[in-house]
Amino acid sequence: LDPSFGIAYENLADVDDDWPGNPDGTDFAKETIGKGWKLFGATGVRLGAHGIIEQMPEDALNERIVGFFYYNGYFVNPDKRLAADWYRKAAEQGNLVAEYEFGLSLEDGDTDIPKGDPRASEEAAKWYRKAAEQSSPDAEVALGNMYRDGNGVDQDAEAAVQWYLKSAEQDDTDGQVSLGDMYLGGQGVGYDPREALNWYSQAADLGNPAAETAIGDFYRNGRGVPRNFSLARKWYLKAAASENADAHYNLGLMSDLGQGTRRNREDALLQYQDAARAYAYDADGGDGHAEARLGTMAATGQGVSQSEVVAYVWYARAYYDLKPGPERDRVLQMMSVLKLKAVAWLAEPRLVNGLIQSAIALQQMVVQPP
Repeated sequence: LDPSFGIAYENLADVDDDWPGNPDGTDFAKETIGKGWKLFGATGVRLGAHGIIEQMPEDALNERIVGFFYYNGYFVNPDKRLAADWYRKAAEQGNLVAEYEFGLSLEDGDTDIPKGDPRASEEAAKWYRKAAEQSSPDAEVALGNMYRDGNGVDQDAEAAVQWYLKSAEQDDTDGQVSLGDMYLGGQGVGYDPREALNWYSQAADLGNPAAETAIGDFYRNGRGVPRNFSLARKWYLKAAASENADAHYNLGLMSDLGQGTRRNREDALLQYQDAARAYAYDADGGDGHAEARLGTMAATGQGVSQSEVVAYVWYARAYYDLKPGPERDRVLQMMSVLKLKAVAWLAEPRLVNGLIQSAIALQQMVVQPP
């Protein structure tokens, strides 16, 4: 049995169940994939999928599912550009899910418009808005992010908060975490760490590892609550069980400093290494935050070999992938500090082999999931 058959079957059914506007989606997914299996069997399932794709009636739900096939490589070779074309077709017919997914494709550079081109951001905002106005929680968060960052729309922190709130009130944990971030940063609302903790707690109750890490930060730093290293470790450990890179990193710091536990450099190193693997896995998908943290770890030798050249490379990638803001400004500052050191390092021929070995190790770290 081709394993992609079961994966596609389960994921398509889950996707259609989760999204509003597709009450019969699960039945349709089962019928479509079941037909391919019945007609073509395990050995011909990929060829069969091509046939089904070609024969599918051109309606929005079918087009979105075909896009889903191509995006994830279910039954067909993965092709994000082709997936974007199918999402666009479905979006133009008013499919709620496809409107959001085509917005993502635009932001990720999977269309004819290059990533980072202002036209892509403006077009993505248009499609996110269409889906958000139909109460899509993911689209509400995406549109909130654009207002927060001034990406594709005029920057408006208050509008960002309103979109996050709409999503959070639907028990969407990304919306709840984003709303907590706004209260913690005093963006679009007054600075209110207790209200931030309230939203993080709601998301953590639903199992969101980013929220669990944020609560750990509250207790570790004594922000809005009494400082409690034991509780901080408890929340970091919960998040680390979901391979949250920030949680692993913070556990490493706490073991390194003896916070909430006896000082243990060996455990700290293990946590830093777990963090590095998780950050590298995220960074392979263009996560600027992960890339920036890997730059810091390479610069300081936390869990990885210390290398100012590798640190500079990670910071450069982060600068490209991060949205404008304080973290991106900090990355640029670190690049300036490291630039002269990195150039001097490269000028030493005897160290070139070390750079090559670092690059090989870096590549291996990126391609291996945590």
